[in-house]
Amino acid sequence: MRYFFSVKLHKVINDRGEITEFAITPDNVDDREPLKDVNFIKKIYGKQFADIAWLIHAFSLMQM
Repeated sequence: MRYFFSVKLHKVINDRGEITEFAITPDNVDDREPLKDVNFIKKIYGKQFADIAWLIHAFSLMQM
């Protein structure tokens, strides 16, 4: 019998392709949920490549 776990992997990767931070969330959680965790977003610096809605939300959280 096979089991399927619906989860999402969110990761922060540096310029060398190394994962510096990651979060695993259930599939039904909003994609922006890891941004509410200060420990997850404090390692984000430099150039950021993402969907514009994600970046706007991330910057608004960093200014709090």
